[in-house]
Amino acid sequence: MCVREWDWSETSQTVALFTREHGLIRGLAKGARRPKAPYSGGITVMTLGEVVYYPARSGLATIAEWHLTDPVTPARRALDAFHAGMLMIEAVQLAVTDQDPHPRLFEALVIGLGALGETARVAALRVLWSVLVETGHEPTLETGVPEPPPGARLVGFDPRSGAITRDPGRGGAAWRVRRETLDVLRRLQAGEVIEAGDPGVERAGRLLSACLSRLVDRPVRTSDRVFGPTDVPHLPHARD
Repeated sequence: MCVREWDWSETSQTVALFTREHGLIRGLAKGARRPKAPYSGGITVMTLGEVVYYPARSGLATIAEWHLTDPVTPARRALDAFHAGMLMIEAVQLAVTDQDPHPRLFEALVIGLGALGETARVAALRVLWSVLVETGHEPTLETGVPEPPPGARLVGFDPRSGAITRDPGRGGAAWRVRRETLDVLRRLQAGEVIEAGDPGVERAGRLLSACLSRLVDRPVRTSDRVFGPTDVPHLPHARD
């Protein structure tokens, strides 16, 4: 899956490809813009293909061949689908290091991009969840810590431990999270159906985007276009 591409010269381009077996690779496709180059369909962001490459000890790999297998057309039929697809791509780039395979995350990304024609926000939410799970940062939604009473609308979520707390977030280290948001995350964790019109989807997306942003210490820029502005405070890493 091409997750980034940029010009190297008038005839060549540099690409970042997220692969099933080899993780994220960055390489140079020499002559990719020439008419008879061995790169069928062109290498563009959010396209799926088969690649032949030669790894380098340092620097960029050499992309020898690219065969387009899926142009991911759902991402190009509507603006909301395009933004959701770009959010999935950005999340993977932020969370995955070079040459570190995550085959289940690769499959989740392919499935998510294929579902953009149905429910773009839910598809993006599922990929965000997969990014956190497959990189070892799955939020802990069930703990032994007693939650606030049923009448309380807010619960606390500690981004440092990724767990629910008794602190509702007022003046403490935890973030304030609505119960409806927590319910969506629990259905997500259980693999249950999530309705596109559920208002908790946007809030859950903002929360997961904020968690990822905190983990990598960089903003998830495309999240705003899909789920709206993320207004949770920035917190330093636990190691700080």
